[in-house]
Amino acid sequence: RRQLEQYGVDSQKIHTIRPGVPAAAPPHESAPQLRARLSLPAEGPIVAVVGPLRRHKRFDEAIWTFELVRVLHPQARLVVMGDGPDRARLEGFAHAASESGCIRFLGYRDDIFELLPAVDVFWQLEAGRSTPFALLEAQAAGLAVVASDIPAHQDAITENLTGRLAPLGNRADATRATDELILHPEQAARLGAAAAA
Repeated sequence: RRQLEQYGVDSQKIHTIRPGVPAAAPPHESAPQLRARLSLPAEGPIVAVVGPLRRHKRFDEAIWTFELVRVLHPQARLVVMGDGPDRARLEGFAHAASESGCIRFLGYRDDIFELLPAVDVFWQLEAGRSTPFALLEAQAAGLAVVASDIPAHQDAITENLTGRLAPLGNRADATRATDELILHPEQAARLGAAAAA
């Protein structure tokens, strides 16, 4: 829409179809069962990031931000779902930046939708041009989302109504938003339900 308007197309002639995914099916397993299957701790918040592990996807930023979250919530764990050419470097970086076992790389998964009930907060901290399918799936599953405040994410998230937005690259704001959702599960549930709807 923005680009077409810049080219002078009459805004009355532009119809935006918001991105979407099918509604989530009821989970086959409970969150505790999923955590056990994935060898995740039964207690403590789980934060997830999903996507192809490529340098431009800013997974380094997620790892640094997670370390700030872990200062506030030492029992927190970060789950990285995805694979790609940057995986070995990111695993080395995670090993150097965090304590052993705090960041788990699960590799490529074709069952991400089924695993999301084990997650407390979903992150999308990258700078992309299109709305990521994984972000929409997380919302459809009713998860609380913290995403970078960019047009591609604004298309799917209304701040403090269907998720939380933090300035791109601002670890402190992403950490604050995540901390609020962890400390106030009722707020996280409200955002997740609104996003799913």
